[in-house]
Amino acid sequence: MSELSVKIRSLTSNGLFAAVLIGILIRLLLIPFSLEYDTNFWTIVIRNIESGNGLYLMEGYYYTPVWGYILGFVAGMQNALLDIGDLSVVCYDLVSYIMVDHYAYTDMAVSIVFMLILKTILWICDFILSLTVYHLVKERTEDEKKAVIAFIMVFVCPHVIGSSSIVVMPDTISAMFTMITILLLKNDKYLFAGICYSIAVWVKFFPIAIILVLLCYIYVGTQGNGREAAKRIAKAIIGFMGMSLIIFLPQMMEGTMVRCLAFFIDRIREIINNGIFAILCGVILGTLIIIAAIYIAKHMLKVKGNMDDRMMEYSLLLLGICMLSFTNLQYIVTMIPFLVYCLMTVDRNYKYIWIVLAIAGFILTFMLNTNAVMLNSIVAYTSIVSSDTATWLFDILNEEIVFGLSIVDLFCSFANNIQKIVLFCVVPIFIIRRAIGNKDIFRWHS
Repeated sequence: MSELSVKIRSLTSNGLFAAVLIGILIRLLLIPFSLEYDTNFWTIVIRNIESGNGLYLMEGYYYTPVWGYILGFVAGMQNALLDIGDLSVVCYDLVSYIMVDHYAYTDMAVSIVFMLILKTILWICDFILSLTVYHLVKERTEDEKKAVIAFIMVFVCPHVIGSSSIVVMPDTISAMFTMITILLLKNDKYLFAGICYSIAVWVKFFPIAIILVLLCYIYVGTQGNGREAAKRIAKAIIGFMGMSLIIFLPQMMEGTMVRCLAFFIDRIREIINNGIFAILCGVILGTLIIIAAIYIAKHMLKVKGNMDDRMMEYSLLLLGICMLSFTNLQYIVTMIPFLVYCLMTVDRNYKYIWIVLAIAGFILTFMLNTNAVMLNSIVAYTSIVSSDTATWLFDILNEEIVFGLSIVDLFCSFANNIQKIVLFCVVPIFIIRRAIGNKDIFRWHS
């Protein structure tokens, strides 16, 4: 039997091949569905790029440039290889949607072919993200079965699928580069780790929460050699700053740097506009993250051994605190690979957090405050579902049934609150496990 045949048989027998097929099949079934509100904005961005106005000279793009560059690549590829016509159209038969007072209800319908192109890019990132977790778990446990289970728990996680296949947001790109950063650090590739970490942070800001953990991991890896630690950290910083300069250079030359941070600024304004209680909660949460990060950093510098597990679990802890503020479906994606790693290598009790999050993620994926609006593209570009059927379903799901709340409101409120409760439990589980295991919260046990 040839070496290739042996590899193919090994691949198909360990469950990894089946997991990939199932994950791909689920994603293919979701091609025509999306959060039309956001995907329509991506078509606006591409029109702005094609008109020569870049990412920020016209309204329509409110994120940092990385995702915009990917949209620009998609625009170039379409112009060179494809002619798919209008990227989105107004579906006049669904105009009643915009009469409802909700930001995500729209009568726009995005081209199914365009969605397939965008989703394919994100699906590739889903796959690479899952592979990084597979590699980390296999390297740590030397157990192929555990590594395959870890791959499955990331690749078919409802949050990961929902983010790339329904919301069509680039959070999976940020998560992927965060995990690649960790792989590079483990292999002493500090310059490239800094480059990848820069991309992760400038796609979505959440990975910045673990920066002290990563720096301490680098330092402890030198066994206290200050000169060597400084050299390694300097390489990582050079990589980070160099890549950041490349990312933002077009905006610096264009004079639109402030617009790059519009999303972050808008989130701060949203908290302020929600009143004094929201501001107080935001300040408390921010203070908690800073205190936790500093305390964890001090702890990492004092102890030795098992640093890979420490890095992953401490990162999970900090990301879990971050997510308490905004529990949007796509945001949770950043912490999923850390959660899966920890439940496979550190503490199996983390599986309960994954299970409950998966249930909440499943509900949000198919409700997501858009429900029947996800059918817009099918109504506009196919004859599978009629506009009458879509509006009938929309009316049922959004009709007030109890205390002024609709079916969608009830499901989404339930899922979001469950996520917050579960994320809040990450901290107590983290502490109680040590207290029980060692009679000492601040020691590590295997």
